[in-house]
Amino acid sequence: MRSRLLAFVATVAMVVVAVQVRARIDDGDDRPRLVCATELAHVCASLADRADTTVEPAATTATGDLGDVDGWLVHAPWPHLVDEARRREGDAPLFHAGAPLASMRVGLAVWPDRLAALRKACGGEVDWACVAQAATTGSWAALGGDPGWGAFKLGFPDPRRDALGLLALGSMAAALAPEWPAGNEEFPGTVATVARSVPRPLPPLATVLAGGPALADAYVVAVPPAAVGRMALVYPAPVVTADVVLARKRNGNGDRLAPWVHAARIDGKDASGAALDVGTLEGLRALWDEVAP
Repeated sequence: MRSRLLAFVATVAMVVVAVQVRARIDDGDDRPRLVCATELAHVCASLADRADTTVEPAATTATGDLGDVDGWLVHAPWPHLVDEARRREGDAPLFHAGAPLASMRVGLAVWPDRLAALRKACGGEVDWACVAQAATTGSWAALGGDPGWGAFKLGFPDPRRDALGLLALGSMAAALAPEWPAGNEEFPGTVATVARSVPRPLPPLATVLAGGPALADAYVVAVPPAAVGRMALVYPAPVVTADVVLARKRNGNGDRLAPWVHAARIDGKDASGAALDVGTLEGLRALWDEVAP
């Protein structure tokens, strides 16, 4: 009798434990937490059954509570910017970012008729210095284009929140002010002019592709050529590469995420481009914050 009672108690205990474990699984307590930048939302969607996934703009994660994040799928250099900010405050770095999972050159999608006029204004080749000059000139009439096109509208993602905008700003700085912040008093004014040429609010690229050049004449991108539809894709010099990285939380549960993310479909290919100094990029973010409308 006693043995049967003990067996019954043991069975009940196992059931209780199983229910608790199952509840934790159902609640996602044992799953690693993966945050994907907005432009990489499709990866989080493909891993939602394995990980506790969240999709949010990179800057939101960078400035938020990172205590329970196991992995962050984002364009470089965001993890480095976060860790550099922590070091300045005397805190230990949070992330270990592995090799890039995908790389795409940062380019400019331009409507073909606008591109022809821009190339003529640039003397043949469109580089970042010429893009900045087009923004400074302000109107298509002054650039030799159709006056009916109005102002030059540049789809330039906010460098404070978007890695592509920050990398493009870094390339522009390399073209116009390689020694910045020393010795170039005109560069902040140029950045302010570029910022004023950006439509507000800036529509997503998909909206521009559907709505046409009335929304934006050119748009900073890091996508395959097929993704820009009827727009043409050029790579202004100096060319920089946008790398997608999985930043794993140090001493976290991110090792479980790595093989899943590596197996996910991430658009990109090997691409060569210049590397930009993290300190310079942080300074450019601060400059944009100071001069942008």
